[in-house]
Amino acid sequence: MELNSVPFPWVCADENLNITDSNDRFSEEFFNDRHEIKLLGLKDLCPDFDPAKRKQICRIGGHIYLVSVSKDNGCMNVFFDRIIQDSAGVAIGLIFTDNLTECLDNVEDKRRGVVKVILENKINDYFQSGGGIVRNFENDKYLVILTSALLDKCRYNKFSILDSVKQIDCGEGASITISMGLGINGKTLKESLDFAKTAIELALSRGGDQAVIKNNEAYEYFGGKTSSVKGNSRVRARAKAYALSDLISECSNILVMGHKNADFDSLGACVGICKIARTFGKAYNIVLGNVSSAVSPLFDRLAADKNYKDCFVKPDAAEKLVRKNTLLVIVDCHVADYSENAGLIDSVKKYVVFDHHRKIPGAISGYVLSYLEPRASSASELICEMFKYMSRNFRLTSLEAEAMLAGIMLDTKQFTVKTSVQTFEAASFLKKQGADTINVKLMFKESVKTYFDRIDAIRNCKIINDNMAVTVCGDDCENPLLTAATTADELLKISGIEASFVLARAGDYINISMRSLGKINTSRIAEKLGGGGHFETSACQIKTTDTGKAEAMLNEKIAEYLKEE
Repeated sequence: MELNSVPFPWVCADENLNITDSNDRFSEEFFNDRHEIKLLGLKDLCPDFDPAKRKQICRIGGHIYLVSVSKDNGCMNVFFDRIIQDSAGVAIGLIFTDNLTECLDNVEDKRRGVVKVILENKINDYFQSGGGIVRNFENDKYLVILTSALLDKCRYNKFSILDSVKQIDCGEGASITISMGLGINGKTLKESLDFAKTAIELALSRGGDQAVIKNNEAYEYFGGKTSSVKGNSRVRARAKAYALSDLISECSNILVMGHKNADFDSLGACVGICKIARTFGKAYNIVLGNVSSAVSPLFDRLAADKNYKDCFVKPDAAEKLVRKNTLLVIVDCHVADYSENAGLIDSVKKYVVFDHHRKIPGAISGYVLSYLEPRASSASELICEMFKYMSRNFRLTSLEAEAMLAGIMLDTKQFTVKTSVQTFEAASFLKKQGADTINVKLMFKESVKTYFDRIDAIRNCKIINDNMAVTVCGDDCENPLLTAATTADELLKISGIEASFVLARAGDYINISMRSLGKINTSRIAEKLGGGGHFETSACQIKTTDTGKAEAMLNEKIAEYLKEE
């Protein structure tokens, strides 16, 4: 094979990775004497080389190469493309398009190729103009190499490429968005690449349309100025349903738990998993701690039902139910410390995570299956989506359907926020399964005291920045968490208010409920305070009982957010 004209090093290797042929550029790059080449194998030259990978990053000597592999009639052709001289001060990034396929569906066939070229040119121009390297390694995925100076420039302009790609005309109001993950300051090049992989996973699980930088244990976030990118998740739901069916078939019993201070969505998702377990003939238990008055209407009905009255177990007693093949399913939560019993995760060999919140650092790892989908309105919707793809057909009881519908209605504020086609399809499915909307509505009733607690909090609100409302619930609140959440919703009804923040003391911490109409990203503010959530609905907990101190911290982080914008 004559490849001397190829502008970068090439070798041909046999099945044992012995070099059998090469071009002049290869000998010039790595050897002084061409006769030395055939005495070595690819592993001698590049110990990290993996023949199974079509493209990979390798370090040879003091240089970094993008190594491409193609196979032809038993011969392995390997090409080396040097992409940087030295790894010192280098950031490695991965770029994935979030919704290219969906956007191209709106484009005429003859323009689809043009749109792809425009997208690639924008990405190339953004990084190459600053001396960076961009390589397209798989359809709509890119590898980028940046110097520290270029990374600082990207930080300064807040990764303007995120907004630039949205300007590509895809018709019908569709906008292409991308997600970026960058890793820096790894001890080795491979570690920086691993950082980038973790960062891109975090960016995607947080809804896309953002850049995440991982610097050892620290994270930086850019973008995320729009709500979660809506995509078709049916393929994912089907895959997750099949995988869950296999795991349940193999287990001896199932433990299900949500987050502390369970709400309708957490409890409704637990009920959905229990229904699946019962259909497969498996024993199941729901790990549940204190039940607030807000959830008691549903809990009381479940506790009286023959299928659930004996299934509830306190968090401190749950570990006694762990067996050799117990499967733990965690719903509406993906951080161990927020779950009902963090120690239970270490006690089981297999656990699964289903959640709809944007992923934050410190997320549970080591799971055998995970379905984190910030596009979904609720955990109940996620579970409901999987029902139709389970390996066995089953029918929900009216109570189970109402429990899950209550979860969806809670997190969508009665179907007014964070809804999608899948949300209404899930609600329709639950209605067909026997959910009575009147019964669900009755679950949301509150006491006179709770009602007036909310009125008092609204009356005492403060307006900041002309478009944000901040208030504090009284210490004598009957149900502080419920009052904070409902007050935050009510404050958005005030003319001119774009975001609301409500503080309430609950035990030994201050809970802050945050809401937005879409222009202000509450999740970014919540994350600054150790919390998280969605673009329009978030929360955090501050370890103090001093509401004045917590309010001062909140105001500081709001000011930081506004400065970043």
